[in-house]
Amino acid sequence: MAHIRKRGPRRWEVSVHVGGGKRRWRSVRGTKRQAERVAARLEEDVQSGALVEPTVATLGTYLEQWLETHVRLHNAPRTYQDYRYHVERFLQPRLGHLRLAQLRPLHLQGLYVELRQQGLTRTVDYVHQVIRKALNDAVRLQVLTRNPALGARPPRSRPQPADIPTVEVVRAALAAIRGTDLDLPIRLAVTTGVRPGELVALRWRDLDLEAGRARIRQSLQRIKGKGLVFAPTKTHRSTRTIALDAGVVQHLKEHRTSQAARRQELGPLYDDLDLVFAQADGRPVASGVMLNRFQRALRGAGLPAIRIKDLRHVHASIMLSEGVHPRVVQEQLGHASITLTLDTYSHVTPGIQSEAVQRVGKVLDAQ
Repeated sequence: MAHIRKRGPRRWEVSVHVGGGKRRWRSVRGTKRQAERVAARLEEDVQSGALVEPTVATLGTYLEQWLETHVRLHNAPRTYQDYRYHVERFLQPRLGHLRLAQLRPLHLQGLYVELRQQGLTRTVDYVHQVIRKALNDAVRLQVLTRNPALGARPPRSRPQPADIPTVEVVRAALAAIRGTDLDLPIRLAVTTGVRPGELVALRWRDLDLEAGRARIRQSLQRIKGKGLVFAPTKTHRSTRTIALDAGVVQHLKEHRTSQAARRQELGPLYDDLDLVFAQADGRPVASGVMLNRFQRALRGAGLPAIRIKDLRHVHASIMLSEGVHPRVVQEQLGHASITLTLDTYSHVTPGIQSEAVQRVGKVLDAQ
């Protein structure tokens, strides 16, 4: 049980027993009610195992508890799966035996160099992101007084530009699948920039076809051991309202009519999940399955491979090259920041900048 002691005007001391005759302390500035909320959170952390004693806990033990009490509870299932993979594959085997109190930036730096030498450049960045977040939580919980990951620098890697298909290739791809059941989802993907998981998780109640808008609320992900799972969007910014192309809206209306007829025909055999894109019996369709069918169609037409997420890049590139403000592009894509949008599509901005400079010159030269 947590204890609260008054230490001065608007100052409180909260302590909680963590086992082995040891207590964890936290100073709180504010009202007694605020101190009580801190005490309640500390008690929850003790009961869940999130508070560990750094002098005896190993990094491996802490990371396992962190995955279950923080990542699993506060992140999408796919994020939890990715974090667990990197913890079990790279962090625990090499550093898991170290006690938290012994962990130093030099240990992490050595791991990063080792991974870089193995050619796992992108893995280094992700591992650094995972351990930095895990140890930030350790500092927040006062398991550690500092975050060793902040002193480690992963080897600098050059960001790879997105491999974006040309507009001509995309046009040919759309022509190759015209009239098939792939036509509408692929066209919707390229005209809206939605992620593959968001595309197959779209429900009719999220569409306002009269207004030409869609609300992106969730994603469909394949999780190891669980199959297809509906999960929240990637970030809070990913939950968004997007505009729909007028031609796509008309196709969606026709698709809704044909889907309703199929639902009525199958009756109770139709698993009605309100999905816009589903299997013949209404069950969810995995984005990977849709991708495989799309790739087969492209090969049959003699066209290069295009991933569904490549269509997201095409959408953004066209918008930027047509002079759409990056803030609008950011909101349409659901990026966490406009910096991410500009960094991802930096290959498009030189042409935009050149055109903008020419416009400035024309204004100045105008009589």
